[in-house]
Amino acid sequence: MKKLLICIFMVTILLVGCKKEEEVLTPPTMKTRLLIELDEYKDLKVEDVVSLEIVKYTEGGDQRETITDTEEINRIFNNLSKTKIGEETKRACEDNTTVYNFNTKDGKKYSIEFECQWLVLGNKRYSIVK
Repeated sequence: MKKLLICIFMVTILLVGCKKEEEVLTPPTMKTRLLIELDEYKDLKVEDVVSLEIVKYTEGGDQRETITDTEEINRIFNNLSKTKIGEETKRACEDNTTVYNFNTKDGKKYSIEFECQWLVLGNKRYSIVK
């Protein structure tokens, strides 16, 4: 009996002493695309934009701002164009939404919507990669 207890004790010490190889956690592989590369936005050219309406929806209601200054539209357009889109997410955020409505010379309207830090395309939300 004494030998059995000593063997169990030794095995326990060996098992505790053997360090398990640490798992390396890596973020999931992101299939990123730039926002402007998406099919529905490929035709949007900053030089064709005549106005930009920014609508922010919060708990307190909506706030609207219309921009017609070419430099400001260009700056916002370029920033949005650099947005990298990651994988689809099921997360949602109802009380913090911003919509960018680009109105072009030919009367077309392109809308880009964000809920908190997620891009909304149709009924799906996508993570933004930094």
